[in-house]
Amino acid sequence: MSSSDSQRSAPVNDFEEDPRYAASVREAWIAGAYWVVYTIVVTAVAWTLGYGKAAEEIRYVLGFPEWFLWSAGVATLVFCLIPYVLIRRYFVEVSLSPHGEDGDATTRTGDRTTLHDEAGDTA
Repeated sequence: MSSSDSQRSAPVNDFEEDPRYAASVREAWIAGAYWVVYTIVVTAVAWTLGYGKAAEEIRYVLGFPEWFLWSAGVATLVFCLIPYVLIRRYFVEVSLSPHGEDGDATTRTGDRTTLHDEAGDTA
């Protein structure tokens, strides 16, 4: 075995994944799922209330076609409240500095906030 072969086969166990990466991937999936559900709901409401109707059949509420008011107005207002719940319940605050150099890191689980010092001890 030559010295170049031993240099190429570096141990795989040296890599340590940053826990912030796992949290960000989970949060990205939550945000993506939220977007897909929002798009489906708004489209379904607009489609069921307005698609294929003659102009005489369309009802107006506050000067807007009913399908537009319920899909773009009401559904959007409802879906503006959902991110608040998602963020409070499922998202975590993490330090953005490399290797937690700024001192304390904050972890939020549900309605609980836990501070960790540099050694990882709970404060």
